Amino acid sequence: MELDATDFCTDELKNKILPLKNRLRELEKERESAKNKAKLSIDNDDQGLADSKNDETTYAEELKKLIDPDLNKDIGANVSGLYDLCAVLTHIGRSAESGHYMGWVRKDNSDDWIQYDDDKVKIVSQEDIQKLDGGGDWHMAYILLYRSKKIA
Repeated sequence: MELDATDFCTDELKNKILPLKNRLRELEKERESAKNKAKLSIDNDDQGLADSKNDETTYAEELKKLIDPDLNKDIGANVSGLYDLCAVLTHIGRSAESGHYMGWVRKDNSDDWIQYDDDKVKIVSQEDIQKLDGGGDWHMAYILLYRSKKIA
């Protein structure tokens, strides 16, 4: 679950961000395809894991070369314009004066999320987070927190 902020950027900034953003998206598609192939493959050996680590190092070096020098100098700049959803605050109930608030936080390096409901904590799937769109007596996302997409 991603936010692409390039639509909100000036044309000058878009031109600085686009090469990295586009390549990052291509690599994500390649990773997803490789992950799907690995799931289908019965033969997951240690060599495949070593190749994957070498690929990640190569990708990181390639991506670093695509970072615009001006953006690289700007501490805190998001060099890709992409953000990942990392937490959600929801409300369930018919009005703001009544109901219940809950927090949902994404686990690092995982598609799993942690649901915080007072003292009850449990692991939920990404699909559960996508259902937080409100309506009737269901959870309404009130606050969405994003962090810069990790480049490598």
